[in-house]
Amino acid sequence: RFLDWSGRGVVRTMALPEAGSPSDPRVRVSSVDEVGALLEGGREAVAVVFTATWDAPGAQMLDVVEAVLDNTSRVSLAVADAEACAAALVDTYGVTSVPTLVVVARLGVVRRVEGADAAAWTKALRITLGADQPAAQTIIPGGGGGGPTTAKQPVDERLWQLVQTAPLTLLVDGGAASAETAALLHANGLAYAVVDVRKDAAFGDAVAARYHLGGGGGPPDGNTSFPLLFASGALVGGADAVRALATPASSEASPSSEDAATAAPRPPPPEAGDSVLKARLLTKRLETLTTRSKVVLFMKGAPGAPKCKFSRQTCDLLEAGGVDDYASYDILEDPDVRRGLKTYSNWPTFPQLYVDGAFVGGVDILKEMAADEGTSLAEQLGLVDPPPKEAAAGAPPKAADEHDSQQDGLTKRLESLVSASEVMLFMKGSPEAPRCGFSRTICELLRQADVAFGSFDILQDNEVRQGLKTYSNWPTFPQLYVKGDLIGGLDILQEMAQDGDLKTQLLGD
Repeated sequence: RFLDWSGRGVVRTMALPEAGSPSDPRVRVSSVDEVGALLEGGREAVAVVFTATWDAPGAQMLDVVEAVLDNTSRVSLAVADAEACAAALVDTYGVTSVPTLVVVARLGVVRRVEGADAAAWTKALRITLGADQPAAQTIIPGGGGGGPTTAKQPVDERLWQLVQTAPLTLLVDGGAASAETAALLHANGLAYAVVDVRKDAAFGDAVAARYHLGGGGGPPDGNTSFPLLFASGALVGGADAVRALATPASSEASPSSEDAATAAPRPPPPEAGDSVLKARLLTKRLETLTTRSKVVLFMKGAPGAPKCKFSRQTCDLLEAGGVDDYASYDILEDPDVRRGLKTYSNWPTFPQLYVDGAFVGGVDILKEMAADEGTSLAEQLGLVDPPPKEAAAGAPPKAADEHDSQQDGLTKRLESLVSASEVMLFMKGSPEAPRCGFSRTICELLRQADVAFGSFDILQDNEVRQGLKTYSNWPTFPQLYVKGDLIGGLDILQEMAQDGDLKTQLLGD
């Protein structure tokens, strides 16, 4: 069901005039092929207006489009009934509400505008006609869309914009492998945008050279010709890669409950009816999206226009904590990512924050981190170096024996705690219920290495929480100790795990 973009529900029912009637000379389309046929007719682009019989604002926007195009021979105006047309049409162009304007050129979607915003529609159409120049814009990885491309752009920039138009983008050349891959995606129920490189031979040749097609050193799968499939802007591979992803591995078996508890991150399980290919491509998309920037926030809306209070609070916390350089992704615009992240992160709610590809947590975790006096959020996230410690600089002298006694008592307590187990983890929460992504990840690393460990929840004891920062000269948590000696935090453990046997490095032979 398509939603009235205004949020008012069904405003009124109206009859769409028959195609070609005197009251409506616009072209009607109901499939991707029909849009392609209009482009084959020599037009530079097609402005497709998605509306519905009950969409009164859509009727008004049609008048706007017709007035802007003014019977130009360069751009066709097409109308699609979003509820009656082929599902592939709305899926390919990412239409989830009406009215929506989608401008399609020979190399794919170049502009998409949702909602009855006459000014935005006019701007998009005038840019298409060349009457206006597009404003400078930052393309947020995974954010979708992107401006129109021109032959004057560098190939990497042009390709980057094109592969942002849909979650999956397939570059084809009309060959048998392209047709086979497109059929495989379609058979697996996957919506994707198609870029036919034959429409611009120079661009196609540049992309082929970029990925060494037809020669050695090609893409990761060794592909030597088109097609090329991109997921959220990242290259997946060619026909062989797609075929391999669609083939269940013989070793794939249902993980045990113990394995499932320690795997991180976990690929999202397929929904009922989902194929192996669809599930694997979603995992690849999530891997790409969570690592597109050092800091990525998955939220409802955008930082400048959050659509829930928790997303707004998270943006405020990041700004107040000195984190002003991060990418965001609106999960309301992508149901697959919204569903998949819940399993991938093992976290059921949004927003979700990732740093260096590792899940940190949601708004509650960030609130706890922000409440940590003396350490900024940016420092705790590892984005800036903590200020150098000045030994007792500006502090009053310890004149009171009572104060010295209390400090000595805390030191002895910390010495006892760090040696409570051979391997001791000071974390937020417990291994069974970690309360931050870093703590969760370090627990999973230790479990995967079969390292038994004790733990202490620093959220339950502020004296220990603050005291350990001085005792260990380490400002953040989690902190891992072995035989009473500090090993480090998550970054150190991850490096050790990458180098080899983590258990041996921690405990020896």
